[in-house]
Amino acid sequence: MHRFVLVVLGLVTALVVLPLASTRLSHAQPAYADPSFQITRDRLDRPVDAGHANRTWIWGPAPITEGVYEPYAESPGGERLVQYIDKARFELTNPGGDSSSPWYVSTGLLTRELITGSIQVGHGTYEQHTASNRAMAGDATNTWPTYAGFASVVDQLYDDMTGQQATSVLLEDGISGFPGAASDPAAELVQYLTYDGPTGPAGYNLPAAFWDFMHAPGITWDGIGYGPVSPLFDWLFVLGLPISDPFWVSVELQGEPTWILVQAFERRVLTYTPANPEGWQVEMGNVGAHYAEWRHGNGSPPAASVPPIEHNPGSGSDYFAMQVGNVWAYQDAETGEYTVVEITGRSTEFLDGFWLLMRSESRPDGSLEMFYWDTSEHVLWLYGHELFSPAGDLVERVVYDPPVRYLLVDRQPGTGWATNTWVEVNGIQSRLVQIAFQVMMQREITTAAGEFEATLINATEALTDGDLVSDMPSFLKGFDFVPYYGIVQERRVDGIELELVAYSLN
Repeated sequence: MHRFVLVVLGLVTALVVLPLASTRLSHAQPAYADPSFQITRDRLDRPVDAGHANRTWIWGPAPITEGVYEPYAESPGGERLVQYIDKARFELTNPGGDSSSPWYVSTGLLTRELITGSIQVGHGTYEQHTASNRAMAGDATNTWPTYAGFASVVDQLYDDMTGQQATSVLLEDGISGFPGAASDPAAELVQYLTYDGPTGPAGYNLPAAFWDFMHAPGITWDGIGYGPVSPLFDWLFVLGLPISDPFWVSVELQGEPTWILVQAFERRVLTYTPANPEGWQVEMGNVGAHYAEWRHGNGSPPAASVPPIEHNPGSGSDYFAMQVGNVWAYQDAETGEYTVVEITGRSTEFLDGFWLLMRSESRPDGSLEMFYWDTSEHVLWLYGHELFSPAGDLVERVVYDPPVRYLLVDRQPGTGWATNTWVEVNGIQSRLVQIAFQVMMQREITTAAGEFEATLINATEALTDGDLVSDMPSFLKGFDFVPYYGIVQERRVDGIELELVAYSLN
């Protein structure tokens, strides 16, 4: 018997699924089912959240399900606690074991199970089901390559092709060639691994793009601070062994036909997209999300109402969701790129004598913007912001004097307010402006993270002499605010539209 409450975010699309269990899916943000799961995730991915690392997530921005009890013969009571995240599944097989062991939290052989349909329910026990017809990579509308379609190229002894180029193309009806990869140094086959596979000797070639990624240094979080390590992760723990050679496939990526290199590992799928920016050319497939839908899903997940939070209105930083440790992940509606926002702490370094909240916003290009805020019982104040380059250099420092009255507890439609403030850029007082806000309406917003009763607020800026506005106000941004949850949707002057896809609130 399965015991679970399964919650999958909207970035998981509707899939062809197995009737292994019946459960209602919703979009509310789940908490970590066990502290060891969060420790495992944060070690590698918190630096990405905070903008200290410009690379793909190793696990994902947040859990996409609640804790799930799945059958496993050797676990207490014949069930083990697992939890799904975009790119993996965390498992607590032996909760009474050595918690200091790097394998105390394990991750499942999800790719192998999706490809073969064979689900492991014990150390040597399996249940056979239909393999997944979900596309492994690209847009949700892609129909190839599927996990089931990879069955013909896994568990084989390929020839050692070290020094040659990865140019094989996997088609639905066979294998072809891709001359366009012949001159790509990242597609050079640089390593050959052999081992005893489930059906006999197995051997696989690895391209430079993946081998370098598997051994690259990086920044980790140890629970106290950030620091460099080399390599960033134990590739055998994270990926498992390779189970296929690398193959080029043509997929739709953000609506555009794109060539990507795909290789299946026991636990993950790696993709190499030459057209992606540096740091994001090699990515982990969303195997955890695909598997959760395949094993537990029941079709397209319906939207769910956000659960009520018991608070008294007007509780300052609580009301405005400005609590240290809160994290939001947003996706650009047009490009699909992610922006991660986190309340990181308090600081007196921005303005002497002011103990301000710090809100970091890590951008897809690797840059980081740090905003400085304060809250009273009824008002959220913005004191300024700093922009840092992907290399960590300070590019621009903006101070508002006086601080901008950014948000009020009063959210009645028609309510408006404004602040006349001097804008100081890199220590030079540049202009006096009026930054104004107008409550437009109350409305229901459906995002990948759930349904929200939100307030639409528009912000504008205009030059002023202190008494009169001297030009037409220009649009700054429009955002949908929800008490205790923060901003769930934002539309910026540069045309970027961000939608909340995941959040973790203290």
